[in-house]
Amino acid sequence: MDTYKRFYLLKNIGKEKFENLRGKKILIIGAGSLGSNILLNLVRIGFKEISIVDYDVVEEENICVQEYNVDDFKEGKPKVFALKEKCEKINEEIKINAIHEEINPENIYNFLKGIDLIIDATDNFDTRFLINEISYKENIPWVHGAVIEERGEAGIFVPEKTGCYRCFLPKVPKGYMETCDIMGVHPSIIKIISGFEVYLAIKYLLGEKLPQNKIYYFDLSKFEFKELEYGKRENCPVCSKKEFPFLKGKEGFNAHALCGGGTFQIKFQKELDIEKIEKNLKDFGECVLKPYFLRFKKNTFEIMFFKDGKIFIKGKDITKEKAKFILKKYLGI
Repeated sequence: MDTYKRFYLLKNIGKEKFENLRGKKILIIGAGSLGSNILLNLVRIGFKEISIVDYDVVEEENICVQEYNVDDFKEGKPKVFALKEKCEKINEEIKINAIHEEINPENIYNFLKGIDLIIDATDNFDTRFLINEISYKENIPWVHGAVIEERGEAGIFVPEKTGCYRCFLPKVPKGYMETCDIMGVHPSIIKIISGFEVYLAIKYLLGEKLPQNKIYYFDLSKFEFKELEYGKRENCPVCSKKEFPFLKGKEGFNAHALCGGGTFQIKFQKELDIEKIEKNLKDFGECVLKPYFLRFKKNTFEIMFFKDGKIFIKGKDITKEKAKFILKKYLGI
């Protein structure tokens, strides 16, 4: 028990609340900058069981801003397994359910049994909107967090008590989105947002009062902190109409295999700014920009971007899941 003494000595916690708190089960979705920091924080606090889902493996560039080391990279470990090993060295009592999968509308239900709270540590809107829908469908609160460059935001959504993420962001972003892999991220904003997400999670699990319908926004470059307020929308397809378009596959990532295998096509609802995409990708692979398309080559895959919104991604052993993973990693779509 003394391991966690500095935490349960806090006047709003104490031993009794602490024992109740550490029995709660949390699901973290994403094991990158936010997810790795969030998991290690929760482990040190003393939670007994935590699940974490992620499909990625450790890369050299992760070491700067994520909780991995050189050996994790050299061995090519999946992030969730590398984290499981670290957590078990910190807290021998803990049970880490390391799930090496790409989350989607079909499998997300498999990870929810007994879960008291979901924590968002993702880097793309498709997964975030999916988390929002499963939260309101299954009545499981979730904590949202996002970071890029020197900016970040966090907030908590509680079904039947607050509006949902789609009330805050009604229109689903389409096309190219900036990602940390391209734009970078400051380690300090990661620590702030991951820490704030953990704080919101603990406050909720302790049953303490939380501000409703607010997202907290931080911009370190401007030394700026804002509270962004939103209201519950009467026509929201999630928390008002209960339509759940992402869970039903009516919205979200849409990849179709082309004849011959190894190539997938994605079509967006608006045109792509291929000049901007080329500017952001040129340092990460070979780019060939033409008037109507951009060709990007990296390692074993190639992506063709067309101004009208079509994207072709092809390569050896490319599957729908790999195509989805590559586009999310490099383009945030």
